[in-house]
This record gives sequence, C-alpha cells and structure tokens, in this order.
Amino acid sequence: MAIPAISGDWVVWMDGRNGNFDIFGYNLATAEERAICTEEHDQVSPAIGGDWVVWEDGRNRGPSDYSDIYAYNLVTGEEGATYVDECDQWYPAISGDWIVWQDMRKENEDIYGHNLSTGEERAICTEEHIQEGIAISGDWVVWLDYRKGDSGTGTKPDIYGYNLSTSEERLIHANVQLEEAQYVRDALFSWGGISGDWVMWTDFRNGNSNLHFLHVNKDRRGRTCRSCHATHASNLPKHIRKSVPYGVWDLPIQFAKTETGGSCKPGCHVPYAYDRNDAVEYKKP
Repeated sequence: MAIPAISGDWVVWMDGRNGNFDIFGYNLATAEERAICTEEHDQVSPAIGGDWVVWEDGRNRGPSDYSDIYAYNLVTGEEGATYVDECDQWYPAISGDWIVWQDMRKENEDIYGHNLSTGEERAICTEEHIQEGIAISGDWVVWLDYRKGDSGTGTKPDIYGYNLSTSEERLIHANVQLEEAQYVRDALFSWGGISGDWVMWTDFRNGNSNLHFLHVNKDRRGRTCRSCHATHASNLPKHIRKSVPYGVWDLPIQFAKTETGGSCKPGCHVPYAYDRNDAVEYKKP
C-alpha cells in the first residue's frame, strides 16, 4: 500500500494485493473498505476531493506505454476517463469540480485541467519548459516551474500559481534553490502544499544552503525529521521538540527562533545558528 490521500471520511490509496497496482478506499465513519478500481493494468497516484477519486491509469497503454487520468464518484459509483490520449498524463490533483495534471501532449510537461461539472478542458500552463509538482485548492493551481531553463541546466526554478476563475497567472516565489527543488515539488504534490489562500514549501535555509537537505542526505549518521520535530504536538516554534533522546540521556534542543532564522544549542553538538538572508559562517570547533 502506498500514496494515501484523504478527504472527509474517505481515505484512498494505491494497493498491490492483486499483483498489480489498484485503487482502494476506506470510509472512516462506516468502516467500509471499497475496491475503487481493480482493472488489470496499473492504477497509481490517487487523489481525492469530496466525492471524487482520481488517478493515473494504464489500461489504454499502447507501444508508448502512456497513462491517462480516470475518475470515480464515491456516491454514484460512476467511473470514467477524464482525458485519454497517446501521450502521458501524470500526477492528478483535485479540488471541487476541477482535476489538474501534468500533461505530455506537447512533448514537455505542461499543466492541464478538466471541470467535472461542465466538461471544460483547460490548458493552464503550456510554457515550453517543464512544469511539475502540481497542487490545487479552490480556484488556485500551483506548481514548480522551469521556464527560465530546464532542470538539467542548473537554472533555479520558480513557484507559479494560476487562478481558475480569473485566469490570472502569478509568480509566487522566485529562484528556488536547486537542492531544495525536490522538497518543494514533494511539498506541493505529495503533501498538498496549498490550502485556501496559502502556499507552503520548505524554507529551512542558511543563505542558499538547504539545511533539511544537509541534515538528512548523509551516508553516515543521516538524520530524520523526528530528530528535531515533534511527531504529534509541540508548543515550540516550527513544531520543534523540547529534547532529543540519546541513549539514556534526554538532550534539550534549546531552539530559539529569529525573524530570518534561528539557532539551537543541544548537548549533541556545539551551538549552531542559521539565517536565510545573511548566511552564518560555520567554523570547525
């Protein structure tokens, strides 16, 4: 089981119990488990909004091994293809009547949408470079955008948004650091990085250095988020834990937040500070 998503009482996920990937759901109020789609080909990347479940579906795959976007209504049991074409449609997201996805019909990754009530299909962004990591909430669609240069060129991507009611396209945040791009993409797509009027992404930086990347991406003694952040609840800024268990000891983190960064002085290393605007220079003790 993988890639769970939730809306209201329904949880949906990608399930391999039948030897291929299907879509299953579970109702938290009634304890009903439902096979939403068990077609013999793979169904992956589910998303849910209200009564509708959407996913990436391989049933129409031809020589090019492409996938399409399908949808299922939890109330009526209706299933149908949102868009079928001999090119890939990937990573759907849904809010209200609108489904959005990454689309390869123009041989680069663009953003398209489909309105379940009106049947309207809309090209949301077809700029010639890559757009990926889509999320949607209400009228706003957001994504990671490489229009200044594709991801392989070393160019920093931006975060863009598009309003489905007004057709306004907006630059939300420029120059995402390259080492952060994967985390921003995951925050937008995998973690639903938009809700209402707010867009969210990681910004734990010392100058241009992504500290989440530096903490976790280590061959030796790499950290996890739980090393510093509380799993369920914390009264401290940034959901920071008060202390970290280390053998038989409980080491206080002593995190202090500032307007542009913060600092910690736990027992496991010397005090360190970070600042997004004016990078702190670290010196070996």
